[in-house]
Amino acid sequence: MAHEVDKLGNPLDPELNEWENQICNLAADWRSVIRGVDKQSEIVAEYHVILKKMYEKGWRSSLDIECELPDEFLPDFYLNSFNS
Repeated sequence: MAHEVDKLGNPLDPELNEWENQICNLAADWRSVIRGVDKQSEIVAEYHVILKKMYEKGWRSSLDIECELPDEFLPDFYLNSFNS
């Protein structure tokens, strides 16, 4: 199910929009953690939970590059969406 977006590509659904903002903030937090493997693991886990909620709601867009984690930290369901 495709979701409507505004002219900038942001989801019109307030919940999806909030989750996308949270994902972007988590990616920025992940990049800012220096030698904090435990903290990075917590961020990755939360990132996966939110992205899974977005998929369960039917969202299937790609994230902006600054909102993505490196591929090895992205969930398979997200990566497989674009590698078919």
